[in-house]
Amino acid sequence: MKRKILLPWIIIIIALFVFWPIGAYLIYRKITNDRMELLKNSGSLNKAGLIFMVIGFIIFAGFSLAGNPDLHTYAKGGVFITSGGVVMFYFGVAINRTAKRYRNYIQIIINDGQKNLGEIAKEMHLGPSKVERDLQSMIALGYFGDAYIDYVNDQIVIKQKEPDNPPESEGLIPVICRNCGGRNSALAKRCQYCDSPLGEQHK
Repeated sequence: MKRKILLPWIIIIIALFVFWPIGAYLIYRKITNDRMELLKNSGSLNKAGLIFMVIGFIIFAGFSLAGNPDLHTYAKGGVFITSGGVVMFYFGVAINRTAKRYRNYIQIIINDGQKNLGEIAKEMHLGPSKVERDLQSMIALGYFGDAYIDYVNDQIVIKQKEPDNPPESEGLIPVICRNCGGRNSALAKRCQYCDSPLGEQHK
């Protein structure tokens, strides 16, 4: 799978304060197109939304209450910023929910070994079509490697990768990724599912 080129956070933050619509779009794109960022920073967009709502309200209130009527027109800028904050917060909540579902899918499919789509749907309390769409999105982002959905047998098929130096890992406790909760080989350097570094988690 070809990895998409995404801008670093410092550029996105600068863009957010220079012209928030572009910055908000860049945050959304970075989070939703990177499997690690989606689970790690899923709350970034709604936090930015809250900040902008507060800033917008302060600007609106400040200029609205100003004694000079000429300054009242600037209050519209506060409304614009507040509206942007509401939009960012709304999409941020949606991304948070997606991240929570993805972690649950990893727990059910990888850690619990459940591959049947019907059973996964029951455990997730979701409809089969929603589960299929979610899993296709996760496969596209690379969470399950070269996995695919077998519609004939109604299951997700995951091609397990052979661990590096398997004899050395015998008897060692698997590493649970703190970002996605997936169970990894004891010798893994990065999470097989969300690509988060596992180095510090070995300690």
